[in-house]
Amino acid sequence: MDPRLARARAEARSQPIGAESHFRTDLERIRFAPSFSRLAEVTQVVTAGATTGVVHNRLTHTLKVTAVARAVAVR
Repeated sequence: MDPRLARARAEARSQPIGAESHFRTDLERIRFAPSFSRLAEVTQVVTAGATTGVVHNRLTHTLKVTAVARAVAVR
């Protein structure tokens, strides 16, 4: 048997199967998508009643929202 083929088969067996692997694949596709990185170039809209003067771009805002959503989903 070709050693490269044997290695590829071993790697395929070691990868997780199921929803978790599909989730990770989708997550990596989103993270490295050009449209996702373009969010860094767009300023996030801040409401007039905001008490702090911190303005984030849309990429930072999106990452913070997903972190909060993930924390809520775990509970």
